[in-house]
Amino acid sequence: MKLRITIKGKVHGVGYRVKLINMALEYGIDRFGVFNVEIDGKQAVTCLIDAPDEIVEIIKQRIKAEKPEKAVVESVDFEDYKYEVPPN
Repeated sequence: MKLRITIKGKVHGVGYRVKLINMALEYGIDRFGVFNVEIDGKQAVTCLIDAPDEIVEIIKQRIKAEKPEKAVVESVDFEDYKYEVPPN
């Protein structure tokens, strides 16, 4: 399953990318990318993932339940991704 995850809020400089990278490494995901971006002038983290469905579902649940201590999450969006996700 290929997925784009967008996390909006106070998410830059709080360890969000490192947390997501560590999650991907924990599950052996090699097609994964995570980027700090701005959307409509607000901080966001975009994550691209290509992994087996059951792993993607676990990652989705963990992202909903876990966040870096100093992060302030306003929203989390999950959407299917139709393009190739490059390997790490």
